[in-house]
Amino acid sequence: MKKKMTVLCALLALVGISSYAVSGTYAKYVADYDLADSARVAKWGFNDETFTVDLFKDSYKNGAVTDVDSATPDTGDKDKVVAPGTSGFYAFTLGDNKPETNYEITIKDNGSLDEIATTGNGQIKYYLKKVTGMSQSALDTATFETFDFATTGTKYNTIQDLVKGIGTEFNGVYAANKAPSEVYVIGWEWTFEDAADSNRDVNDTNLGNATDLATVSLDITLAVEQSEKAPTK
Repeated sequence: MKKKMTVLCALLALVGISSYAVSGTYAKYVADYDLADSARVAKWGFNDETFTVDLFKDSYKNGAVTDVDSATPDTGDKDKVVAPGTSGFYAFTLGDNKPETNYEITIKDNGSLDEIATTGNGQIKYYLKKVTGMSQSALDTATFETFDFATTGTKYNTIQDLVKGIGTEFNGVYAANKAPSEVYVIGWEWTFEDAADSNRDVNDTNLGNATDLATVSLDITLAVEQSEKAPTK
């Protein structure tokens, strides 16, 4: 019995030695996965801005009136007045801003008045033309007197329709990093004569002799907002 115990102890000792030897040389597969990322705030670029619109700059002015085609300008702070034979234009662009998000441009009507048209006479006609391939610096020095709005632009009978037309031009979702750099030119014209309208002179005269003289004005806001929608333009 003692001999058997001796043999058993020896075997246990061998197992212990073997186990120590294996544990001392054991190697395992290992791998490290580092999860790291960073991001910055996306550039927006658009800022609140009020355009100095001079849409009716070529109209008559009350006070010391000079001919609209005269090289001698009127002086002083006078009201701008429109009359048969006057016309004007204004060009604008939202510039070369390229926000890093999708965005939309909507038109907000701040109370545009078109009393001259709502009298039923509709004397003033409005035009909208889009010009591509022109930079902001070129726009600052460009002149559009030679533009034939009547044949090359979109024609509108009321200023409200003009505002809707501007909204249609900007309708859609702009893709990130794309600038709405097109130049838009608004034009208006009160024709001096209209052979097709036998009542034109009478209507014009009635407008000029009205107790409450009609007013025409343009007051809109182009609102630019980030969009979660997929780009369409």
